[in-house]
Amino acid sequence: MAQGGEGFLRKQGEKVGKVVIPLTRSSLPNGSLLMFTGSETAGLFSSGYFLQYMIVSPAGRLAFFTIEGKGSPEEQNARFLPVINTATWLP
Repeated sequence: MAQGGEGFLRKQGEKVGKVVIPLTRSSLPNGSLLMFTGSETAGLFSSGYFLQYMIVSPAGRLAFFTIEGKGSPEEQNARFLPVINTATWLP
């Protein structure tokens, strides 16, 4: 499941803009796998960010989040990543 998730995140990131945060994998304290990437988007009058986070539990459950808006992908990832890192699974 993780490999399929990596391909999905990569393709979506490339589709919406320039990938500036390469696909990253890490483990959460609860044993879940976190994968994330970030892209810089460009519109007619402004630029923005498109962040993707995928969490896969040890039992194989999956959560997928996208966050987008105006601003720097790197700055916004630094803002949201600590929150994502606290994710837990309900029984």
